Amino acid sequence: MSKEEKEGRLRTESVIINEVEIYKLPQSQVSRSSAYYWIKETRDWIWLKFSFDEEKIIRITLILADKKVSEARNLMEKEKYALVLESYQKAIEKLKEAEKMVNKIEKKDIFKSEIKNQIKNMTQVYKKMIEEMGKNDKIDEQKYLLLLQEINEFEKKQN
Repeated sequence: MSKEEKEGRLRTESVIINEVEIYKLPQSQVSRSSAYYWIKETRDWIWLKFSFDEEKIIRITLILADKKVSEARNLMEKEKYALVLESYQKAIEKLKEAEKMVNKIEKKDIFKSEIKNQIKNMTQVYKKMIEEMGKNDKIDEQKYLLLLQEINEFEKKQN
């Protein structure tokens, strides 16, 4: 996964809002609605547990956040609206985890700055995607508003 990321082959799914590509996500073949989802979750856990370099762990965490958003998009197409909200929630949690980890790093100022900018960009993209999702009248409005509030608060914290 890290090799694909470095070579620019990981992020292939365009995020288009208002006819403009704003971001690229990695593909997510197995969604939360699949009986095999637990295998994916186990694989993700193994990736993190057997990565001992803090920079690599942070990068993996950010990729996993993007994969959760990719899942949410796939679930939206399948009209699994409750799972869509859960996937976005998990993505935001991953962003917060990555931010906590990067804030604990001493020195490595260039890496910290790069990752903080990436988190900020991801937050802005996720916010736009969540707002787009909210236009669907089948989404639980209360849960949507809570999710939107959470991403807004996280975005304000970064400024």
